[in-house]
Amino acid sequence: VSPKEGGGFDASDWFDKKPRIKAKNPLANLPYIEDDGVVITQSNACFMYLANKFGLSGVTSEDRIDVDQLLCEIMDLRNNLVKMFYGGGDLSELMTSSQIPKLD
Repeated sequence: VSPKEGGGFDASDWFDKKPRIKAKNPLANLPYIEDDGVVITQSNACFMYLANKFGLSGVTSEDRIDVDQLLCEIMDLRNNLVKMFYGGGDLSELMTSSQIPKLD
């Protein structure tokens, strides 16, 4: 995907690659990771694939629970931001929301 002159984006690169990606993974979508002949799609699956590959998914059960909880928290925040940016919501409402926990 590349910026278009005058605004917007040219997604033809994605549509040119999609049939080949879909042949390897019927859930072909953005984002995706192609690694060692395997195609991983969906944001959370990509995050977990990378975490597992690079040893960042935790060693103990407690570590893995923390990783899972943080991943879910990040997706909640992402989904709220999408609503704000694309749904015409008020960003200040999100930033004062009780949904965002205070970090100690």
